[in-house]
Amino acid sequence: MDTSNTNNTEASDKNSIDTNNTNSTSTAKSNVKETSGKNADKKRFSLLTLFKKVDKKLVPLSVGDNTDKTRDPIKIFVGTWNMAFKKIDQKSVINQVECTCPPNSKGCTCLSQYNDPLRDWIDLNYDIYFITLQESVSPNFFKIITKYLERSSRKLVKIDLKHDRIMGFGEGAYVSRKMTVISAWINKKLLDEGSVKVGCSRQVYLSSYNRSKGVVCVQMKIYEQILCLIGGHMPSDYMERQKACQTVLEKLSTMFGANESLTFKDVFHHVIWAGDFNFKLMVALEKVVENIQKGTLGPLMKYDEFYLASSSLKDQKFREDAITFDPTYKKKENRSVLNKGEEGWFNNEYAISDVKWYGNYNTQRIPSWTDRILKWSDESVESCLQIEPKTYKPALPKRKTMLLSSDHTPISCGYTLRPVSRSLAPPVKLNLVLGTNSILFGPGYPSRFTCSSDAYGLESTKFQLPKDVADTIINSNPETTRYIEIPEEIGIERELVESALTLFDESQNLKVGLNYPSIYFDLQKHIAKEYVSSQATLSSLNTLRAVTYIINILRSFAKLYSAKYANKDSEEAKYALCSTIVYTKVADSLEKSRAKHLDKIKAESKRLTHNLNQLPRVKSTGDMSLLMSAAHFSTIITLVVVLFLSTHFSMV
Repeated sequence: MDTSNTNNTEASDKNSIDTNNTNSTSTAKSNVKETSGKNADKKRFSLLTLFKKVDKKLVPLSVGDNTDKTRDPIKIFVGTWNMAFKKIDQKSVINQVECTCPPNSKGCTCLSQYNDPLRDWIDLNYDIYFITLQESVSPNFFKIITKYLERSSRKLVKIDLKHDRIMGFGEGAYVSRKMTVISAWINKKLLDEGSVKVGCSRQVYLSSYNRSKGVVCVQMKIYEQILCLIGGHMPSDYMERQKACQTVLEKLSTMFGANESLTFKDVFHHVIWAGDFNFKLMVALEKVVENIQKGTLGPLMKYDEFYLASSSLKDQKFREDAITFDPTYKKKENRSVLNKGEEGWFNNEYAISDVKWYGNYNTQRIPSWTDRILKWSDESVESCLQIEPKTYKPALPKRKTMLLSSDHTPISCGYTLRPVSRSLAPPVKLNLVLGTNSILFGPGYPSRFTCSSDAYGLESTKFQLPKDVADTIINSNPETTRYIEIPEEIGIERELVESALTLFDESQNLKVGLNYPSIYFDLQKHIAKEYVSSQATLSSLNTLRAVTYIINILRSFAKLYSAKYANKDSEEAKYALCSTIVYTKVADSLEKSRAKHLDKIKAESKRLTHNLNQLPRVKSTGDMSLLMSAAHFSTIITLVVVLFLSTHFSMV
């Protein structure tokens, strides 16, 4: 029984459980009548007779507004700042926090009325915060931000990212290293209810000699849409920069995609990329200065590198909100508060020449919008991720604070992300980490050989369901969504994906730290087997989700039939209530089997993690016995599903 036809229209039938996933009851009944004559002589049905495959996309999305307006949007804050190698400690920030209470004011305390320097950059009215820093001395600045975010009305949780930085030497950092680093904070409520799920973080270096250039990113699934949040620092050379942007997108597609032939558009629903892109204005300095001083920024945009015909990111359909603020670079370090009413304010704000300490020569600096926040969306869900009006802006303090210490101005942008309409589904993305590639099945109906007679004695009980079945139905509240992601399983999936990605990295660097070359080939063979095991276990976990979906559909139909036909004296009621009993018993059996296989998957995930932790010791000692052997369990449980269904639906 195919559900795809039902999904082409909005649900209006009260008998329908959910048009995203199931047929209406009337369709189920008509199909039963239609097939009863053809198959009356058969004693067994195939799996596909009971659960037919359906289109992954439900109703194909068209370009336009596909959002669900009945649910609240999730608000996302994105910020970026090139700190220009400035060290800012928490003590100096505390000294910059001011009390704004008027003298002798009633009902006002310095705890409630304060002026924190970060208020000029970071708005406290968001659900998710993603902030990236470039040319940072250390990630300790995020501790200052974490402390500041405690003032939010939402309970925000800082996410622990395994790969949160790239670091190395480069221009201005010849003795100590500078880094590009990211961090994220998420409303705990959204994490608890599953609206937001965090995937893996990865890093992409662009140069072997300048290791602070590149990107760091983290994946999130928000309202079932896969979002890649990138923080980066691009090269200063134009040709290198154009090539680097394309390299980043290709590498991220390889890292997160299900296979190497995919592009980022096949892997993500949305991408938000923030950082120091080093975009330049391709026009004479005099023209730039004149337009900035006059406040006529519009004519300069056609000279901006991002908007040139040769822009690779613009060609890939990345976009940003309209820029209404002055260029963010190159500013004077430790400058005074901007006051355009003062004569000579431009020279107080911008450093248009730069004398290098090496070579003692003067470099002309054209003010430019090097710091940007760009977004890309799959066109079918572009309406879901919207830029909030008037939030793409710089931090412009009204008093001198740490935000004026760098030669870059911090900027930020706000977004709202809404879910896709319930009658639709986000386009399937072949994402290794957060994609939903499970085998999905529609609802079925029980074997007529069980319910063609009163096998459960319903007439004698005046059409009352057995107590154990009735109790199970009352206590069940199945979620009939195709995207089955239980919090515990999300954690296991993250561990398995992390293991797979780490194993791949190890295979490329197997000789690093290897003190015993004699074990090289054995270790190479071990890594290959472990990688296969991690992928097989991921497949097993995805299959469990398909089983969970089947269980939920069975319980949903059981609940529907129970409510509609309980205590009704008719042949139709007898058949429907018998179906309810069979649905419930099959779901119970599948639940037990699912729990057993989940335990095996958890054990295998722990084994893989253990072996990865032991790998450095194995390399240093040559002792292969430190590695645990693979657990023996089936990687695909579809056969188990078939056996269960065949057993229960062939009862006579």
